[in-house]
Amino acid sequence: MSKITETHEEAVTKNPWRKLNAFTDARVGLGRSGVSVPTSHLLAFQLAHAQAIDAVHTQLDVTQLSKSIMEQDWSS
Repeated sequence: MSKITETHEEAVTKNPWRKLNAFTDARVGLGRSGVSVPTSHLLAFQLAHAQAIDAVHTQLDVTQLSKSIMEQDWSS
């Protein structure tokens, strides 16, 4: 038997966008799993999207908002 003398590149491709994630909450450079984004990122996006829809369709409680602002001592 002969020894393998070839050098192989790493199986995992380095992500040049990873450093950018320290500066933004944007979903940049999530990576790929085949032709799709990784499941964990997809589920996180779907949760955030559902929360955004709930926020838009929930009636604003002006009384509670005013109370919270006064507790923070913010001038309105």
